[in-house]
Amino acid sequence: YAPEFDHVKESRAGGAFDRKSSDFDRQVSETPNLFAVEGSEPLQPTMRGDRVYLYKFLGQLDFLAGDRHVDRFQAVLSSGPKAVVIAMQNVPWVDPDGMEALRDIVAMLDENMVKVYLACPRPKVAETLENEEWYQEKIASCERVFPTEKSALIAAVGKGRDLESGGVRDASLGA
Repeated sequence: YAPEFDHVKESRAGGAFDRKSSDFDRQVSETPNLFAVEGSEPLQPTMRGDRVYLYKFLGQLDFLAGDRHVDRFQAVLSSGPKAVVIAMQNVPWVDPDGMEALRDIVAMLDENMVKVYLACPRPKVAETLENEEWYQEKIASCERVFPTEKSALIAAVGKGRDLESGGVRDASLGA
């Protein structure tokens, strides 16, 4: 949106720049009205699928990447997953902004009744996480931290499923 161009009503006669003044008039989006009816209807419970996603962070979790990861988790959330395993073996460190992004991700998933499992946090990252109140409340107290991706996936999928035979959907999203 560029408000400085809202007033442009010029027309150049003859040549490649022939345009009606209406071509430069400000356009109004219809998007806000698209969901007006939806907000007035009560929400109906839906059946949650069996989807379990494995999300691997690649590199540090910092202020540069935090928002991008939050956006990706919103996309994962739109598919209605049962659980998400967050693999952290490739995260050497987390800065305060990255920790805030991770907290927001966990809170967003928790609010939508999606279980969150952490796999393989490095010692330095695990130590930083231990100092976070939200981590103690949402992850550690529920015993959802695992030393390997496989053990976290087994816990997320639930008992009675065999990962070796492909019992879980191949739903991996890398970072």
